[in-house]
Amino acid sequence: LDDGQICGHGSEVVPDPGNDPHSENVLQDSEKFRQNLYNSLITGKMEIENILDDIVKVESDSKNDDEHSCQGKMAIEGILDEAIIKQQSALEQEFHPVQSSED
Repeated sequence: LDDGQICGHGSEVVPDPGNDPHSENVLQDSEKFRQNLYNSLITGKMEIENILDDIVKVESDSKNDDEHSCQGKMAIEGILDEAIIKQQSALEQEFHPVQSSED
C-alpha cells in the first residue's frame, strides 16, 4: 500500500520547465507595468494639452496675440509628442530587448 498516494502526496504535478507559469506571470506583469507607464504618459500629455488650451483661451480672451499663443502651444505639443515617442521606444527596449544575433 502506497501511503503517498492516499495522503495526496507524491502525485504533485511537476511543471514543464519549458512552460514555467511563473515566468509567464512575470512577463505579463512587466507588460502590464509597461502599459501602465505608457497610459500615464498619455494621460500626462493630455493634461498638459488641456492646460495649454486653457492658456491659449485666456490669451485670446484678453486680446493678446492669439496666433503667437497658438504657435507656442503647438511647439510644446510637438515637444511632448517627441518625448512620448522616445519614452515609448525606451520602454519597448527595456521590456522587449532586441536580441543581438551573435552566432
